[in-house]
Amino acid sequence: MYNIDNNRKRTYKMKTLKTLFGIDSDAEIADIQNDSRKAGRKSLFTAYTGFERDLHEFVGDAYQNGCRAFLIDQKQLPALQAEFPDAVFVPSDDLMRDSARVILDFYGHPDKELCLIGVTGTR
Repeated sequence: MYNIDNNRKRTYKMKTLKTLFGIDSDAEIADIQNDSRKAGRKSLFTAYTGFERDLHEFVGDAYQNGCRAFLIDQKQLPALQAEFPDAVFVPSDDLMRDSARVILDFYGHPDKELCLIGVTGTR
């Protein structure tokens, strides 16, 4: 859940990996995480490579917490499938693009409700 304003809250329905990615899996997703400590049974863990850490290192931690759905770099797929055969991996050739797309789809495109006002001046 996240706040749109002080008076209104929005909740999100669980979605399946089939809905989000078109893959043959009915695994339900209740939230999307990039922190393995917060990933649980109905989470989608996004394991991208950041500036300081490669989140693929934490797939095992998320798995230990019950997470079984992962968005990963396609180069990591063979090793991770071998290590965690009962998990569902969604391979991507562009994790940032696919993470952004799935987050927007999952949360109902909150960017479309955003009102943005810019004020400029020279003094």
